Amino acid sequence: MVSIGEIVVTALMFGIFALGGFWSPKVLWGGLLGCVLTIAYYALAALGVAMASKKAVNQDVTGGKRTLQISMLLRFILLLVVLAMALKGGLVNPIALVVPLLLFRPIVSVCEFFRKSGDKHVN
Repeated sequence: MVSIGEIVVTALMFGIFALGGFWSPKVLWGGLLGCVLTIAYYALAALGVAMASKKAVNQDVTGGKRTLQISMLLRFILLLVVLAMALKGGLVNPIALVVPLLLFRPIVSVCEFFRKSGDKHVN
């Protein structure tokens, strides 16, 4: 659901850029990269939580906490490095690059709002 939300928001952003007369290949590449980075960040977060919960289930709560902390740090560093490289390369529109990242939390909130009461998680 979060991936679909990111794709929809990115498509809407493309439409706004086009309607405003600001469409360019940089907008396309920035939006696509921002969308892919956001989805990858979310997927890696889910993977980190799964690994940490497995450790916690095996009575290694401290190891689980450490796994979460390391996972978050590595994801954040990787995200910053890729964003910096993309911006330095000049092939992307900076606004189109960060909009999908900035709208991640609202998308998750909307997904949680519409989630069925019996569901255990958002896919």
